[in-house]
Amino acid sequence: MIIGVLVVAIAVPAVIGLLLWERIDRVSVRLPGSTPGGTTYLLVGSDSRAGLTSAADRASFGDTTQAPGQHADLVLLLRVPDGGGTPRVMAVPRDLLVFATPFGLGRVGPTLNHGPQGLVDSVCRTLGIGVDHLMIVSFLSFAHLVDAVGGVDVTLPVPERDSVLNFRYGPGTFHFDGRTALTYVRVRHVEEYRNGAWQPDPEAALGRGTRAREVLAQIARDAPSIADPLGYTRFAWTASGAVRVDDSSGISDLRNLYDALHDLSRAQDVQLPVMFRDGNVPLATLQPTAEAVVESFQGLARRGPCAHPQMPFSDGSVGHP
Repeated sequence: MIIGVLVVAIAVPAVIGLLLWERIDRVSVRLPGSTPGGTTYLLVGSDSRAGLTSAADRASFGDTTQAPGQHADLVLLLRVPDGGGTPRVMAVPRDLLVFATPFGLGRVGPTLNHGPQGLVDSVCRTLGIGVDHLMIVSFLSFAHLVDAVGGVDVTLPVPERDSVLNFRYGPGTFHFDGRTALTYVRVRHVEEYRNGAWQPDPEAALGRGTRAREVLAQIARDAPSIADPLGYTRFAWTASGAVRVDDSSGISDLRNLYDALHDLSRAQDVQLPVMFRDGNVPLATLQPTAEAVVESFQGLARRGPCAHPQMPFSDGSVGHP
């Protein structure tokens, strides 16, 4: 998808490829690495408004005075087994209670306000999941990537609405542009029209990961190939300015990430068991079965740099596997 286009473009032609390679922003972050048997990627959607300059963008997403800093609005963990096999993808709710510091609890989303290191460390010390590589995409960049492939198709089996984000569609199949696709991924106060009435969707918050995976898979599928040099180069230019990756990633790492993203449509969905609590500040907490689910996601018992996580459970206890 995004990265794969860049990698191939680096080879043909070399000058354009070099320009694209230099356009990719790097972030300095210490990555703990994952458990043996595969590679784990942390895919992050940032809600930073820092790059929003036009009046239309600010009207759609707000600006830095309304929403300063940045949060991890979307967190996906992608695990690719060595030697092939079915990838596994797990969404982490942005409101999940984690050890934001070694001794302090907080929601995982705001940890990005302390830089990518804060997010990486929180995932490691709380879930016991170490990551090998990191990719961050901002609001506007995500919308631009959707527009670069001509939009995406979304099918809704029943009418859905989210009054907070002004989203109301369905039932049916709709072709969304970048802004609408971004809203579709971000909705979290979803109501569905069933049995003659609007009813809250209890899976709305967890549904963010599924929606993001759906849209990313379509971008990967519809990105222009090298057989269309002009379209290919245009998309590669958009993609190279849309993502930030860890500064340890080389060309081969990015190519592997591309292959993994291209396989998102066939990835096994691993559901992290959490309990949501309503309130002025939404909060999600882990259920005790999370330990076994995380082990299943990693494909084996925990070993390595994140071997001793502290999981704050919904019953108030803390697990020390």
